[in-house]
Amino acid sequence: MDSYIINNQKSQDYACEGNSITNYSNEPFQYRATFDGFGTNTIIDYIRSLDMNIIFSYKYPWEIIISLIDLNISYKHQFKSGASFALIRIFKNRIETINIGNSRIMIIKNGMIDYFSNKHNFDNILEKIRLNNKFNKFIVEDKIFRLVNVEELASISARKILINNNYLDVTQFLGYNGISGYKPDIYINEFKDKDKIVAITATDGFWDVILPFHDLDFLIYLNARRLANLSNYRWYQPWLLKKKINGINQLLDCKINYPDDIAISIWKNC
Repeated sequence: MDSYIINNQKSQDYACEGNSITNYSNEPFQYRATFDGFGTNTIIDYIRSLDMNIIFSYKYPWEIIISLIDLNISYKHQFKSGASFALIRIFKNRIETINIGNSRIMIIKNGMIDYFSNKHNFDNILEKIRLNNKFNKFIVEDKIFRLVNVEELASISARKILINNNYLDVTQFLGYNGISGYKPDIYINEFKDKDKIVAITATDGFWDVILPFHDLDFLIYLNARRLANLSNYRWYQPWLLKKKINGINQLLDCKINYPDDIAISIWKNC
């Protein structure tokens, strides 16, 4: 078992793993999944109560989760609660991945990054088009940080969705009465017995402070607990922030004010 959770803020991240059999092809598989709750705890607490061995046996498991949420949680209680979703299903000769929102999945094959799922935000051109068509005037400016290297941050423009005086992340999510819409990324990666595979699903609290190529050896060789602790250290470490003062770029000492929750789950055959 190789999953780990660190709760820094709202205790809203969740990781799970297990074994099941598909109900559409009768194939056995293992799974690793992460969910990142936001808003109130209503949706993430409900997700934690579900039997994922059953839900992940369906071909389109997010549809089952959405149907159960709509059936069991009222419109009023959904309105300010949601969660991202990232699932890895490992079959005998292939890996299937599904992600909705800002939790992401990485597959490392034979020491190289073979797949890294896109974030569902304005850095993703297809998601940008989808969101502009859906929300247009509701999208407003915001500022977030991005890692330049393991010592330096940069402040960049980002977007929020402003609806009924609530600021929502520009992404997809389960809950919030389906306000974001759903267009999951689905990916299939075939592998042979000789291939060495590392498959990682983690919430944005992990990926936001990881540099995939710089940290590749860590991603390959460390277990979930050590990787979670690495990312947690970076949330709390001192940083340098590039800022222009009187027209001159300067590096100022800073810290990240709100360290995020972290959830990670890993499957390896090596």
